Formats: sequence, C-alpha cells, structure tokens
Amino acid sequence: AGEITEAIYAAIQEGRTFYADRVARRATVREEAARLGCSFIEMNDIEHGREVKTEAGRMALEMRRAELRK
Repeated sequence: AGEITEAIYAAIQEGRTFYADRVARRATVREEAARLGCSFIEMNDIEHGREVKTEAGRMALEMRRAELRK
C-alpha cells in the first residue's frame, strides 16, 4: 500500500510522454479523446498512468503508443 512499483512508474512516465506530445501539438484532452475514439475522462486517465477500464480506452492507448514509436 502506497508503494510505486516499477510498472506503475513506467505507466506514469508513459502518460507524461503522451501529455507532453499532446500539449506540443496544442490539442485539448477532449480533442485528443475524440480523435482516438475514447472519452475525455479515459484520455485523462491514460495521461496520468491510471488503469484503462474500457475497450475504447485500450484501443486509444495502443494507438498513442504506435504513434509515438514512429
């Protein structure tokens, strides 16, 4: 309880990368969510390294990972 594991730390770091990329493109959370097909709440969770709860959120997460690998 209260410990940050390596997996949680990695998710937080990944979310920060997603956030920085979105801000650099001057996109809002709502715009990014609409573009990726998930709710803005789920997009916020992704950017904060939280667990993704829906299939749309999982797809959005995978799309962001693919985009940043390019």
